[in-house]
Amino acid sequence: MNSCWPSGPPAIGATAELSRKVSAGDISLFTQISGDRNPLHYDAEAAKASRFGEIVVQGGITSAVLNAVVAECLPGPGTVFLNVNWDFTAPVRPGDVITGRVEVLEARTDKPVTKLRTTVVRDDGTVALKGTAVCYTMTLTGDHDGHDGRTGAHQKGRPGSDRGRHGGGDRAARRGAAEQDHREQRHDPAQHARVGGLEYRDHRDENE
Repeated sequence: MNSCWPSGPPAIGATAELSRKVSAGDISLFTQISGDRNPLHYDAEAAKASRFGEIVVQGGITSAVLNAVVAECLPGPGTVFLNVNWDFTAPVRPGDVITGRVEVLEARTDKPVTKLRTTVVRDDGTVALKGTAVCYTMTLTGDHDGHDGRTGAHQKGRPGSDRGRHGGGDRAARRGAAEQDHREQRHDPAQHARVGGLEYRDHRDENE
């Protein structure tokens, strides 16, 4: 523990992931934010005639799940991207369940900076995005509750208090977790938290 990592730096090899189901409504929302009205996202005939063969979502929708992973899970609240190096290797379509995953490759001791391996995978197993990202984690003051990706502890108040047992398992489990509101009472708070419509599971113990 040091001044730049009050809770201790993330462990090398630590991983976290979130899953969400992509919808046609995401395309419209992203257009409102970005102004991207590419016919490949709206015109079924144009999309069918393209190499994709169907409507696809904007790349920003694909990568956005990684913003959630680093901010909510690992490294955790206060984290922003400094640099990303991503290849978009396959399209994402409305109806796909995508899982964003990060793995800590490096963690500096003089600054709260981490380098992460990043991937986004569709529920059919296709890798839609892969690459690396460099993040900076700011120290936050006040009551910022949620799931701490460095310690596995759940902090009250931030989104994430609704928990289930499913997370980054097989594709069927991810789809079920993303589509249903799990109300089962058996859970391990240190292993899993739910953030809105996203599912997070801490896999560090499984990798040990």
